[in-house]
Amino acid sequence: MTAILYNVTELQAATNNFSEDNLLRMGTFGPIYKGVFPDGQILAVNIIEMAPLSLCEEDLFLDVNSSVSHLRHPNIASLLGYCVEHGKHFLVYAYVGNVSLVVALHSTQDIGKTLTWNDCLRISIGVACALEYLHCTCVPPIAHGDVMAANIFLDHKLVPHLRNCGLVNLRPLIRIKMEAYETASDSLGYTAPEFRQPGFDIDMTKCNTYGFGVLLLELLTGKKPYDSSKAGDWQFLVKRAGSRLHDFESLNSMVDAANLQSRANAPRSLYPDLRIPSAIAFSPSRN
Repeated sequence: MTAILYNVTELQAATNNFSEDNLLRMGTFGPIYKGVFPDGQILAVNIIEMAPLSLCEEDLFLDVNSSVSHLRHPNIASLLGYCVEHGKHFLVYAYVGNVSLVVALHSTQDIGKTLTWNDCLRISIGVACALEYLHCTCVPPIAHGDVMAANIFLDHKLVPHLRNCGLVNLRPLIRIKMEAYETASDSLGYTAPEFRQPGFDIDMTKCNTYGFGVLLLELLTGKKPYDSSKAGDWQFLVKRAGSRLHDFESLNSMVDAANLQSRANAPRSLYPDLRIPSAIAFSPSRN
């Protein structure tokens, strides 16, 4: 599917001139607004906050849009179009709701229901299917780069939709903002150890797999991947949980107490294999 080219006037009209009332959230790459278009379609408009780009960098932005707009999967938020005008850049996505998995798991915000064990299992399978599509169906494979609860949005049926797929190549264009983002609490704890090792040849698809393993731990335990109130390596959920994933009793004791009743009745076979992927070596000195 070819991406739709929007103009700024259309996006301003749809978002009420990017009013605060239409602001959905601050995303990885900039603010995201709810847009209502003349045909009644509701879309999410992401302002991509970039420094001025060279011609080559503009071409990269267009190439990324072309590639990502062809992604179609029920668990991936679809990129429908874009806009480049007057040095400003926008991405336009299908609107799937405004409840992220991180809010559903950790916020006091009322989303209408508490996630049950079956909900968490379906969310896990949905995200796994999205990653399988990106890594195995797409040619060449597409790395997400930010697999974490904040980038997974739930629709009214609690079906997960992975956002920002294929945008990892845009990171160098907003490097200053990304440095701050990569140290934000929402992203800490998901990063594979080798990602920050100088000179290491990084396989981003394996980093995605590592992040997915951390997400499974988060769903199982109800704990955030990073907890600044703890000391040293124990700030990281992976470190705290690593020694408790090898027998059923220890695994059962880690289950989120808030949803214990719904999960306690699940057969043992429903527990996913939450061991950190063997393809990614874990370094005790890093997260």
